[in-house]
Amino acid sequence: MPQKKSWKPLLALVGARPSPSLFAYFYHIGMLLLSLVISLLAVLLIMAEALVCIKAALYPSRALPLLQHYGLTFLEGVAFTFGASVFVYAETKQEVKHMLGLVALTRADPDQPPPVRFSDYIAVSTPAWLHSLLQADLPDKMLETLQQVVPGEPWVKRLAEYLKQHAPEHALSPSILISVGDRVSISVLGHNGRRQQFIITQPQTAAIIGMLALQKKGVWLRRQDIIQPIYGEHDQNVNQHIHRVNEKLNQAAQKVLAVPDERTKGESSSKQENNLRLIEYDESGKENLWRLPITFEVEILPGVATLFEQIRAAQTHPDFPPPERDTLNRGCRQIMDHYGKGLFGSYQKKYRGQYQCWPWATEPYAQYRDQCLTILDEAAKLEWAFAMEHQHEPAILHAAIRQTAQLNKWKLQVALGVIPHLPLAEQAVRECLNLYRMIDDFSTARHVFRIYAAFMRARDEDWKPLKEMTEIWPAATVLEKSGPKSGASE
Repeated sequence: MPQKKSWKPLLALVGARPSPSLFAYFYHIGMLLLSLVISLLAVLLIMAEALVCIKAALYPSRALPLLQHYGLTFLEGVAFTFGASVFVYAETKQEVKHMLGLVALTRADPDQPPPVRFSDYIAVSTPAWLHSLLQADLPDKMLETLQQVVPGEPWVKRLAEYLKQHAPEHALSPSILISVGDRVSISVLGHNGRRQQFIITQPQTAAIIGMLALQKKGVWLRRQDIIQPIYGEHDQNVNQHIHRVNEKLNQAAQKVLAVPDERTKGESSSKQENNLRLIEYDESGKENLWRLPITFEVEILPGVATLFEQIRAAQTHPDFPPPERDTLNRGCRQIMDHYGKGLFGSYQKKYRGQYQCWPWATEPYAQYRDQCLTILDEAAKLEWAFAMEHQHEPAILHAAIRQTAQLNKWKLQVALGVIPHLPLAEQAVRECLNLYRMIDDFSTARHVFRIYAAFMRARDEDWKPLKEMTEIWPAATVLEKSGPKSGASE
């Protein structure tokens, strides 16, 4: 069934400036008087028609000849009176609203924001082939706020006080991005386009950054709630770890903000020296609070949340278009660049062949793992449907089947992560075996099975694959006599 094409939305920005002039008063007063006169005429017509009906009811013998000659005309007059009354009522109500807005605008202080909302006095009529988007009045409010900023307003004063205290801190500040995936990395981007990136290799430092990054922007955490689950009772190295990251952060900032002119190079470097901090502290209360600076941007497994929300929205609301096949394929490729063994996977240690995930990271790890599996599964379904649509084009069919197998191979990688999802891992292996057998790719099918078998035998030396799996491709599912004792991943 062909997919319904989704058109891009059409947007329009409309602005207006209040102008309570004398002409506006004359116009609206005149319209009110006209509405009043027409209303009186409508009332008189209704009264006259009512009297005619009463007289016809009292003297039917006299009214019958008149009704035979003028009955249709009388009914047309009643209908006209009714329609005119409804129209006059709507127009009068609208004019009263406009007049009240004009009076309120005239009485208000011109230096203050207008006491009326622009959206209350504008109406847009659209044809049937245009459907309104969700109501979003941010551009309107934002432009109105920017155009009518008054220096004396409280929020402007508070901003000025903040800038007096923190202006040197934000001077020439670079853009900083904290990326959380298999590893934690920090990217520093200068105004001139220069970029420096470094990876956090120390596990406890990565855990501090990761725990703060998982919070909503601006949310404070108690120091003890961070240090206790990460360091336990041995927290003597906390300050040293944070100091090292701050040094790296400022070194990267100095490189991206370096000025070629020798006369200003030293000055620029000195301003940035030890200026940036990875963590903000609030010690004003009884508790010592920590958070990431609100000027830092945070991304967690880039692309996962966005694609997952699009897929879920399409499944919940049939009118919402799902992600296109090419979009999903590109998104899956980008996700797997950052996924590795899963969220914080590179920092987890093994014990008896199995990873020991940080206890506080177990829930977010499973959440992003399941979202990633959903995305890969949806992409594999769309790719397989594309393959079936091109059954008579061998080249396209072969490429689509291989891509479907690759997506299932990535599913296996995700399912065999730090916190494994064994049922989906088994399903992914079986699908890979079927798909690679279709295109006669024995070596890749054998490689996929060995990855899965090594992982399972690390957990249980006596493990054997199910008959349903080995029957798919017996030659590719032969167990080695002396397999590795630890799981492998790709």
